[in-house]
Amino acid sequence: MAVDSAHDNPEDNDFARTMAELTGAMNLLGIIAMIVSGFLVTNVMNTVILEQRRQIGAMKTLGATLIDNFLIYAGMALVYGMIGTALGLLLAVPIAASAARPVASWLAAYIEGYQFSPDGLSMGAVMGLVVPVFASLVPVLQTTRLSILDAVTDMGISSTFGQSRLARGIGRLPLPIPVAQAVSNIWQKRGRLTLTMLTLTVAGGAFMGATAVGTSMDSWFVNLIGIHNYQIRISPQRASDYDQIAAHVREVEGVDGVYPGLDVLVSIPDFVSIVPISEGSDQVVIAGLDPATPAYKFNLMAGTGWQNDPSRAGMVISRSVAEALDKQVGDTLTFVVNGQSHSYEIIGIDAYVFDGIFMDWRELARVAGYVDTDGQPLVGSAYVMLDGEPSIEAVNAKIDEITAVLSALNIQGTYHNRIEIEDMIAEEASVISLIFQLMSVVMAAVGAVGLMAALSMAVFERQKEIGVMRSIGARSRAVMGQFMLEGVFIGLIAWVMAIPISVVLSRGLLSVLPIIYLELDFPLYLIAYGLAGVLVVVGLASLGPSLMASRKTVADILRYQ
Repeated sequence: MAVDSAHDNPEDNDFARTMAELTGAMNLLGIIAMIVSGFLVTNVMNTVILEQRRQIGAMKTLGATLIDNFLIYAGMALVYGMIGTALGLLLAVPIAASAARPVASWLAAYIEGYQFSPDGLSMGAVMGLVVPVFASLVPVLQTTRLSILDAVTDMGISSTFGQSRLARGIGRLPLPIPVAQAVSNIWQKRGRLTLTMLTLTVAGGAFMGATAVGTSMDSWFVNLIGIHNYQIRISPQRASDYDQIAAHVREVEGVDGVYPGLDVLVSIPDFVSIVPISEGSDQVVIAGLDPATPAYKFNLMAGTGWQNDPSRAGMVISRSVAEALDKQVGDTLTFVVNGQSHSYEIIGIDAYVFDGIFMDWRELARVAGYVDTDGQPLVGSAYVMLDGEPSIEAVNAKIDEITAVLSALNIQGTYHNRIEIEDMIAEEASVISLIFQLMSVVMAAVGAVGLMAALSMAVFERQKEIGVMRSIGARSRAVMGQFMLEGVFIGLIAWVMAIPISVVLSRGLLSVLPIIYLELDFPLYLIAYGLAGVLVVVGLASLGPSLMASRKTVADILRYQ
């Protein structure tokens, strides 16, 4: 069915659908990044407008209208957007080009050269210009409501400062003075606190969520390759050569063991594959193995397989086969080969992510008719295990050595470096994880800039407070520590709020990724990892404003005022 559909419409194929799903995941991350950037723009414009309150008042005294002020600051946001968009597009083109080849390789495609995407560049340009303007509307509109009196008489500290119930309650808590002051200060500007929290929360949630996606992909990769426990697979041209192959390969230095195997393609009644590429097919490859050997290492989700009894009759099936047929351990599975039906008990269900059935190679050879004239089973493959954990180069060198030995005996075959295949799969799969990590770092940086803007505004607004602290003997370290502590508190609150968001986000990303059985793996250490990341981000973001506050002297503040 899938093949016919692809023939009728070449654009309707597994690769096209996979690319569309992957693009959807990237678009989701892009939307989140734009939302976080919007919060950042709002905070930055708040900072600019706060610093220019007296300038706005002066313009109004000279006859500047509401529209004049609106156009000035909305135009400023537009200019910021133009500069940021230009830099973003310049960076996006080489980054996208670098990521295209490994993504194409993962989709079994080949890219010959690169082309600019007018649609992509146009969309990026429009979003880069529209988002800053819309995000600046709230602070810009606030300037239109600023009266001349408020602008020229702003002293930085409101007359109602510290009079709210929460502020009085915080003052009664048995907290050290710097801690109580930090908590009270961040609560005074609730609107700004909300924006900063949203920026850091979404950025922190995206950071931990993207990391969880990477961890989930690592677990998926283990289920993909972990079942194969050999390094070299030899497929001889003549099955009768296996005995010689095993005898001579075992004598090669560094070879730990040689084990028999056999692959047979069968059809399964009522089976419809859900795995991409083979989607819609009723055929599955049965891998024949010797259960008494370590050539395969199962990760069973149900049943015990051959763990306790290598001579046990039956088969182990992958989760995709079990779900497609609605089979459980203890049920019977029937397959057809050479026009004959054969049924076996299911003794295990493995976490292997593709369609797979595993059974004793001798029984598989018998039912598939893969026997010699005396009725003895014939081997289709030889699984070679090497000592230790060899590298790709070491396995290739060993393949060359084995090839020379067997060629001298006039034995020809096909050789597969399993380590190299696994490395290729890992490299291709890591591309998606890397993209998520890069996006999370970008959003973490945006969150840091947002916090920096908020603390910079706090330093500007609280110059009188800093002057009072200086006049009663506060040193630069105390002033700096006060603002650093406020940044840490904001970061900790954002981290707590980001935890559930990261779980929801990671589930959403996994649901749109074109990878079957990619399940959420969210270990608890990711929460600690997120905390460490938030502390680093808020520490770096708070450093600049804190240093700026610590360098202000009483004389500087009096001269400015």
